[in-house]
Amino acid sequence: MCIRDRNNIGSVYKKLGRLDEALNYFTRCQELLTRDNSHKFFLAINLNNIGSILLEKGNISKALGLFKNSKKIIDEYVDLNHYLRTFVILNIGKASAAQPKNIKKALDYMKYCEEKQKKIFGENSPAYAQVLKEMGLVY
Repeated sequence: MCIRDRNNIGSVYKKLGRLDEALNYFTRCQELLTRDNSHKFFLAINLNNIGSILLEKGNISKALGLFKNSKKIIDEYVDLNHYLRTFVILNIGKASAAQPKNIKKALDYMKYCEEKQKKIFGENSPAYAQVLKEMGLVY
């Protein structure tokens, strides 16, 4: 089974709410990705996927670390207005918001994403609405 297949299966399990199974597939995918440096961009996406599951499971600090690592890799490959970059920054904001001492920082991340998502997708997009929803949850 290839890396992309494992990632897709993990995504399906995550959508079904079967987080442990999703994490298992993403972790197996991660093991393969770390062996081969030619897939760094996909590695960043996978780190973001693992981080989102860990955040849902309450492992905030580990999730935040994975999101920051993902952003660091993504920044090597895309410009500042790339949509994947904004999704990772939104996740950094969500993880930061889960730590009461970081609420202001979380909102700063989310406001940045709000500006970028509006520019990239427009005000009527689901991606833009998601950012507004996350900001509302923090307020």
